[in-house]
Amino acid sequence: MKKVEPKKSDAFLKKLEQCYSVDKGKRTQMHVELHDPNVQVKWLKNGVEIKPSAKYVFECVGNKRTLTINKSNLSDDAAYECVVGEEKSFTEVFVKEPPVTITKLLDDVHVVVGEKVEFECEVSEEGANVKW
Repeated sequence: MKKVEPKKSDAFLKKLEQCYSVDKGKRTQMHVELHDPNVQVKWLKNGVEIKPSAKYVFECVGNKRTLTINKSNLSDDAAYECVVGEEKSFTEVFVKEPPVTITKLLDDVHVVVGEKVEFECEVSEEGANVKW
């Protein structure tokens, strides 16, 4: 039986990892290596080209290209592509939310039956969905 070899890339020496995982608020970096160090790349998120900014930083050193995502949030949980001419390298980024913890416990309150009572606690994530 003939062994089928995967098609070699004309553009990429090293493609993106299959997926990346990052904690919310942290940064992540994606790397590719190219055959031609002079070629331009485009980075896409969910099929839309990414423009460089403080959030998305592009680096070009020799034949290596890096996309850095700073201060990851849930909107960064997406499909990404690095495009060189007609060739593409695909990956997915998964943003993990830290577990919500209670940072200030409830205080004991003594009330008379029928009176109104209020409880207050603090949690580690602003806007966290909590249940009483």
